[in-house]
Amino acid sequence: MLKLGLAIALALIIAASTATAQTSQFEKGIEAAHRGEYALAIEIWRPLADSGDLKAQTYIGLMYDNGWGVPQDYAEAHRWFLRAAEKGYAKAQYHLAFSYHQGRGVQRSQTEALKWYNLAAAQGNGPAQYNLGRIYAHGLVVRRDLVEAYKWLALAAEDPSSIAPLAARDRDLLVPKLTPEQLEVAEQRVKDWRPT
Repeated sequence: MLKLGLAIALALIIAASTATAQTSQFEKGIEAAHRGEYALAIEIWRPLADSGDLKAQTYIGLMYDNGWGVPQDYAEAHRWFLRAAEKGYAKAQYHLAFSYHQGRGVQRSQTEALKWYNLAAAQGNGPAQYNLGRIYAHGLVVRRDLVEAYKWLALAAEDPSSIAPLAARDRDLLVPKLTPEQLEVAEQRVKDWRPT
């Protein structure tokens, strides 16, 4: 029994060390990208991405999307975003939604954009919540719903990303368009919301 316990402990230590090494390698790629050494960042991330690292897959997608260290290729960016998005990574889901929304590297589809924005927003991705709020505010693909728009914009306004000021502005612009009852319902939806 003691041998089994030691074997399990050793397996856990090895697994933790592997995860730490991958995180460390990923961070080296981030550091290279911040220095403008995009090709080096891709070189660091590629083995991680090929082994299933969702962050590395997403960041390689961003490199192709922006033409950093590689020729700009929206279709290739879309493929990388899709790999990570299908595994549930919210940041990749947001970028995939944006690809569909803009028709970058894929045929434009507002229905697909809505699907992926919903998945990312449900996990708490602020930019996806912001775009979802705007979709509901303007009635794009969905029936216009200012209460639902307010909810998503209010949630995005709490996000620590740079999208928060825009979301707060757009949320506040909706307030005069809502009845007091609608505003109460919208604020309750914000309070009740939990990430999936």
